[in-house]
Amino acid sequence: MTKTSTNSGQWKTGQSGNPKGKTPGSRAISEILRLKGEEQVVVGGQALSAQEALAEAIWRFVLKGDVMLGKKHLQAESVVDWVQAVKWLYTYVDPPQGKTMEHEPEVVVRVVRVAEPRHAVDLTRQEDRQDILTAETQSEKPPP
Repeated sequence: MTKTSTNSGQWKTGQSGNPKGKTPGSRAISEILRLKGEEQVVVGGQALSAQEALAEAIWRFVLKGDVMLGKKHLQAESVVDWVQAVKWLYTYVDPPQGKTMEHEPEVVVRVVRVAEPRHAVDLTRQEDRQDILTAETQSEKPPP
């Protein structure tokens, strides 16, 4: 008769599988990124730390939907891309207290396609915000 082991190499109760903990060099990339973030860069003729430049680029993308990275123009391809950037940013700016992702409400986005936009939508412009609210109000009215 063959003896079957029920212990598949697991540690005994109360025994650590990693008694010495993480090795000191295991966070090397974090340290390198932190040091690089402290270096000075010039953006638009203004000297900033790389961290400040990154923060400005992220906020501009969230507020305007586009940003210049070097000589490249980065633009949100859809409302979904923009919403994801906003949600990502706010998990760092205002992290939920004691919440897990299961408790987060579902985000539903309705995209309205326009044949020929007058200009790019700029959420900082009062006129653009009003146009969006008007379009949403009209689409919610029942047909006559």
